[in-house]
Amino acid sequence: MEYLSHSKIKQWFPVLLGIMISIGMLTACNNSPQKQDINISAKNVEEEIRTDSIENHSFFTNKDLPTLKEKNPEQWELVTNLLSIYFQARYEQETILGEIKLPLVTINQQLAKKPNLWKENPNLTGVTYFSTLSKQARQLADFPTASSYEKNCQKALLDFFDLYLIQKADKSVYQYSKSKSLATALEQENSAWLHLIEAEAKMGEILLQLNYPDSFYHLGLQKAKFLASLQKRHCDSDKETYLALSSSNYNPIFSVYVTWAETKSEYAKLAIHINQQYQNQPALCRNLTKALNIEQSTWFSLVKARDAVQEGLYGNAQKVYSSNSRKLKNEHIKDLQSTFERLFQES
Repeated sequence: MEYLSHSKIKQWFPVLLGIMISIGMLTACNNSPQKQDINISAKNVEEEIRTDSIENHSFFTNKDLPTLKEKNPEQWELVTNLLSIYFQARYEQETILGEIKLPLVTINQQLAKKPNLWKENPNLTGVTYFSTLSKQARQLADFPTASSYEKNCQKALLDFFDLYLIQKADKSVYQYSKSKSLATALEQENSAWLHLIEAEAKMGEILLQLNYPDSFYHLGLQKAKFLASLQKRHCDSDKETYLALSSSNYNPIFSVYVTWAETKSEYAKLAIHINQQYQNQPALCRNLTKALNIEQSTWFSLVKARDAVQEGLYGNAQKVYSSNSRKLKNEHIKDLQSTFERLFQES
């Protein structure tokens, strides 16, 4: 593992924070082996980071976050260690536009060392378990700030916990007791998700280059925001699946229903839009049409994969999963109705 010196971190840190805060949730969701086939997958990293290395190669010195260090040195130590793990993972994996795999075992070890600040109740599951952890995360990030640098650290810690809890929930989906057929269906759904994200990323790449032909910075930033939103949708769906499996009283309301025919109709309209707008650019028109057809195929593959998972569920779990599928279909058709363009506008 290549560790960054504190001086190098100080130079690189503001850029990293700016990118992270701009694109919000930066995700890595699944531990499925199929993800190795996807181009946007992160490089493999060590699951374990030696605990002594965290302190020896911290991104922070005693001069950082001085008010917090003075008022609560135990919280300061945990906060700076967690942020160091987060930034090191982000730097080492070099996947600003892709997914980040956090070393969950190491993070769990760090949290367990501070029982006054972080407690996990083994008797809690599902919604109650994660709401309890979310509350503790907000409390850890509620420290005094006196500069933009410290505020950015605070925001980065919240981003870290968002990612940590999502990956924790995602891992729980695959550890939760279930039938072999359901486990297989979930793995196939995960693979379908990753192929959809890859297909949407390829189409997004073409559209982004049209909108930002001369600006590498804006192209990279918008691409990051787009991929982050796709990854977040996947992660949020996995979290809903875990809550459906683990919480018999979990009952979110997703009432909108979108038919297969409605979605096919929107794809047809988008294809016509592409042909009309780029008829004088045949190469571009062919590339966009091909990308759209691939995206359409991967979308309906995901729908079929989710139908297979739904058939393996029962009772409230099936109801919650079905509701989440309706939500995903509604979000997707809105993307089609706006021809994806709203995703590529500068905010």
